[in-house]
Amino acid sequence: MTASSSHRRRRITDRLFFDVASSLTDPDRHILRLLRWHRLLTTSQIHVMFFSDRNSAQHRMTRLHELRLVERFRSLRAGREGEYHYVLDVLGAYVVAAMANKDPDREVKMRWRTDWAMSIATSQRLAHTVGANDVFVRLVAAARTDPDAELAT
Repeated sequence: MTASSSHRRRRITDRLFFDVASSLTDPDRHILRLLRWHRLLTTSQIHVMFFSDRNSAQHRMTRLHELRLVERFRSLRAGREGEYHYVLDVLGAYVVAAMANKDPDREVKMRWRTDWAMSIATSQRLAHTVGANDVFVRLVAAARTDPDAELAT
């Protein structure tokens, strides 16, 4: 596993808040909500649900990482680095709490820790979590490509 959190210790500035506020799109908000709900998503999963091509998904997730809304890691598979896996970072958790009309400070301080979210990177449950999320992703993808389909819950 390789994590990219070495630069993440910087404090959150007014400039960062401005960049987040001016950069977030509706799909970004939906991605952040899904990360909160499902704990993690891979680049491939985000691509299938939200983007027509993988390159767009990679660029957008890199931007969300730069904005410190998500944290990412790559798992090692057969001695090689795999694709990025994304989890919410603390600023992303604040955004999700604010979208839910909750008290963001209380919600994040009581229920969110980025180090806990990143612990999935070394967990034996990583493959299971990715696989379980893949079932949901496939349902969303089917609903996205069929105009008569709807994912109700």
